[in-house]
Amino acid sequence: MSASTPSPRNKGGSLLKYLFPLEDQEWGLFIPLFIMFCLISFCYSFLRTSKDVLVIARGGPEILSALKLYFVLPSAVLYTTFYAKLCNQVASDRVFYYALSPFFIYYFLFYTVLIPYQCWFSIDSIHMFLRSVGCSELFIRSTHSFWIAIAQWPFSIYYVMAEIWGSAAMSLLFWGLANSLVSLSQAKRMYALLGIGANLGLMATGPYIHRLGIWSHHHYPLMIEWLMLTFFVCFFIIYLLYAYIEKKFRALRPILISEPVKNEEKISWFEAIHIVSRSRQLMLIAVLVMSYGLSINLVEIVWKSQVTRYFLSNAADPLMGQAMMQEFSAHTNTVMGLVSIILIIFVSAQTERFFGWTTTALITPVTLLLMGTVFFVISFLNSWDKMFICFNLTKFFLKLFF
Repeated sequence: MSASTPSPRNKGGSLLKYLFPLEDQEWGLFIPLFIMFCLISFCYSFLRTSKDVLVIARGGPEILSALKLYFVLPSAVLYTTFYAKLCNQVASDRVFYYALSPFFIYYFLFYTVLIPYQCWFSIDSIHMFLRSVGCSELFIRSTHSFWIAIAQWPFSIYYVMAEIWGSAAMSLLFWGLANSLVSLSQAKRMYALLGIGANLGLMATGPYIHRLGIWSHHHYPLMIEWLMLTFFVCFFIIYLLYAYIEKKFRALRPILISEPVKNEEKISWFEAIHIVSRSRQLMLIAVLVMSYGLSINLVEIVWKSQVTRYFLSNAADPLMGQAMMQEFSAHTNTVMGLVSIILIIFVSAQTERFFGWTTTALITPVTLLLMGTVFFVISFLNSWDKMFICFNLTKFFLKLFF
């Protein structure tokens, strides 16, 4: 073999280097961050699917909009205020522990108290109470979803905590930790690969939930107990990984970020909101995020109503229907994770290189617009059922696909 001809071993090494362009000294930091992000995403995935099943089975898909507006939004503001207080009053290496503690406390109470004795905590007679204090039937019917969320408050809080876990653990805490340890040059090589870790967590949800369904014989309360135990195990591993990262790599922080000014004046949360509102760029980002959330929720509520109606009406009993719905949602997350990994490795970098960042960023909203339009059109075309049957398709299958 001539010297100019690369050996198969070198070709394999070059391909691995292309897919994982990390330096040798960066693997020690990358691996624990990768595992941590994978576990956080895994927890978020099964919490997200289970929260939907629990609340929809008790209040219907309409309860989702009430939960997001009246419960998730105020809770997110409260948690942000709580996190800001922690940052101002607690040592930086302890913020991560305290910020995640409310999740462990609530889910521990949910597992040990609220689930075994749920009949004691649900307020089944709330509508009777509203009538007794003089509320009109029109008022009760128009705010039905809100009062159902109040009546089923243990599961409503479960929903809220699962929603905030995604924002707090995945976005705020993990990326805050990564940004404090990873330099700008390292971020270009490392952050996309960390995204693969998050999507691996999504992919693991489907097979795991399927296995839990087999173990529990599709008895949903037993599946929830197993999921809570899984959360506790993952939670402690995340804590241990964070402790290891802090001990091993904390010395890198002064090199990567500038030291804070000791006499720097601290601003309140409302003052920070005022500063953001005066920035045109930040306001545009806020509008973008809000538009994303609204559009996703519009599609999500209708989609989940179709899924709920299908599984709960075709199951032998409600608990088996809930378990089947949980498995279906988990397998959906698996497909999403697999597609995301393929896009991250083979599509996103090349698209940005050839077409630019703006075109790449527009792919997501344009795809949502097209698929969402097809979804709603199919939902309203009741007169076309015979055409779908001719092609051996059902409206339910097409709506799930899009």
